[in-house]
Amino acid sequence: MTAAADLLGPDGPLAAALPGFEFREGQVEMAARVEEALRRGGTLFVEAGTGIGKSFAYLLPALLSGERIVVSTATKALQDQLFEKDLPTLQEILGTRVRALRVKGRENYLCRLEWARFGEGQTPWAVPSATRDRDLRRIARWARTTRTGDRDEIPGIEGPLDFWRSISTVAENCIGKVCPEYDECHLTRLRRQVQRSRLLIVNHHLLVADRLVRQNGYGRILGDYEHVIVDEAHRLEAAATHSLSVTLTSGAARRLTTEVSRFWKQDVPGKRPPAAAGRLRRRWERLFDGLPRGAPGEATAFDPLALPETAMEARAAAQSDLEALDSALGEVGEGLRAPAARSAEADPPADPKAGADRLRVKVQDLRDDLEMLFAPREDFVHWTRAPARQGAAARRLPLGAAGRRRGPGAALFATVAPIHPGGLLPELLFDSLQSCVLTSATLAVDGGFSHVAEELGVSATEEATIPSPFRYEEQAGLFVPRGAPAPTGPRFAEAVADQVLELVTASRGRALVLFTSWANLERVFRRLDGRCPYPLLRQERGAGSQRRLAEFRRRGNAVLLGVRSFWEGVDLPGEDLTLLVIDKLPFPVPTDPLQRARQARAQERTGNGFVRYSVPLTALALKQGVGRLIRSSSDRGLAVVFDSRLKTRSYGRRILDSLPPFRRIEDAAEAVRFLEELP
Repeated sequence: MTAAADLLGPDGPLAAALPGFEFREGQVEMAARVEEALRRGGTLFVEAGTGIGKSFAYLLPALLSGERIVVSTATKALQDQLFEKDLPTLQEILGTRVRALRVKGRENYLCRLEWARFGEGQTPWAVPSATRDRDLRRIARWARTTRTGDRDEIPGIEGPLDFWRSISTVAENCIGKVCPEYDECHLTRLRRQVQRSRLLIVNHHLLVADRLVRQNGYGRILGDYEHVIVDEAHRLEAAATHSLSVTLTSGAARRLTTEVSRFWKQDVPGKRPPAAAGRLRRRWERLFDGLPRGAPGEATAFDPLALPETAMEARAAAQSDLEALDSALGEVGEGLRAPAARSAEADPPADPKAGADRLRVKVQDLRDDLEMLFAPREDFVHWTRAPARQGAAARRLPLGAAGRRRGPGAALFATVAPIHPGGLLPELLFDSLQSCVLTSATLAVDGGFSHVAEELGVSATEEATIPSPFRYEEQAGLFVPRGAPAPTGPRFAEAVADQVLELVTASRGRALVLFTSWANLERVFRRLDGRCPYPLLRQERGAGSQRRLAEFRRRGNAVLLGVRSFWEGVDLPGEDLTLLVIDKLPFPVPTDPLQRARQARAQERTGNGFVRYSVPLTALALKQGVGRLIRSSSDRGLAVVFDSRLKTRSYGRRILDSLPPFRRIEDAAEAVRFLEELP
């Protein structure tokens, strides 16, 4: 067998076939370690600095191994890069024909049955609007010819579709093998392809979901496998937390009972909906009225055993109503039959019995989630959150029974999540694997992997920290301003804006300014607006990052302000970016119930939860943010962190030492000169 390291050598086939190929010793080392891990087994932690080329370093061993391997990433963007670019390139050069498949979560695929119901106006989501009509026409054209049902294929669709979930193959819409569209279902076809594929490109959420399905005895989404490569492994804990959590809203019962009532009206003529539907809505409101509620945007922890008696009674009654609805749907469904198909070419007709079965799935899921949300467990934390409301619209909403404003944006979210998903991941995932590679550009803290190992609940068989091939000391500077106001002080945002103005003047724009909060972004933007000599762009709430990044690249000299979604996955090589500014250290939000519970757990275990939990987490997040600056061997630029705690607090040195070894710049005049000398 040809060693992957030989293929990456200066005289190997990749060097001969790829224009601009650069031999990297770190890439060869990583490939050799991954190859050894796949052959011998065990768990490999490997931090591969930016520029190593880690995707080739793990894909080559995977292709050559002969084993069935799952490669998991944190983002669709990396999934797409691996499947559409890196894998085809390697397969063509090597002359291999390994069957590979990109698999996404089921919410990405079109449900043929729900699309037929949607087209016939049988869902509550078909509300006309010019934008929605345009999107629906595009979906209709695509739906007639698509072979995959993957919504990312739809041409001309930008951003989220508020109705997509209702026509997707999510579990709440799926009735399984009794569905008349089961054999032609896009998800069914995908699962058949999964069984025939040797290399699967998935995301972390799907990886964890597959293991949960196995654990609960519901089958195998990804088939059998014993080898996993986890890229962007620093985000696996967050994905596991999300998959192991449950969130319900104060409007969940209203939406369900609206669907039940509509179903009875359309498909069960002459009969009234069961009385349990009306009772459920009222009892659900009483239950959520009994939950603690903080200010808009704030999270409030609660103990499910310490709720008011009215809420406890409403919860028990809601469970009874859901059981009654389940029984009623089962009984009425037995008397319904599917209509005959109109023609082979026509869209499938709506099936009333299938509609009853689909609603039963939703009822059962809501019942299970309600039970989990209020089950007291020592290793889980419970909280509520009311979404932040902007403008004066909230004051115009009518008052509900408990004196709270009610309306589309006045929902209360209740969540239960594991404090330590690493306590569940060994049995769920790692113990069943023969080998597992965990890699990222930011994985190590203090030169080791103890923090991420504790988070994930797994011990390393082997560890490797492979430094970036970039000449950081020559390519970049790091400036922490002296005497900056305290990051929690009233003048902090004003000082950041004034310093940014001076720096972007020296850098001739070409700046990315990252914030830890929307509030700071908005304050700095207001102070810079009209004063900044270069195009000033800002991230918008609820909007994706790609459009703003495209505009930033097109302008060539812009200043872009963004929050945490811009801290990772943003790639701006070359002269597009020469100045990176971070307002303050990205500590976990101290009022967040989950983060507070995790720090308390670390405090109990180690005696210093702040140092052992919050500081490593902050170091990794800052490392990600600073990593946006140097993306190629020719990049040059200045990173600025305005947080004076890096120099005044004992933990500051530890965080600074986790960053790339940029040249340290001591004062503002030197920072300005550095920027002015850049090309």
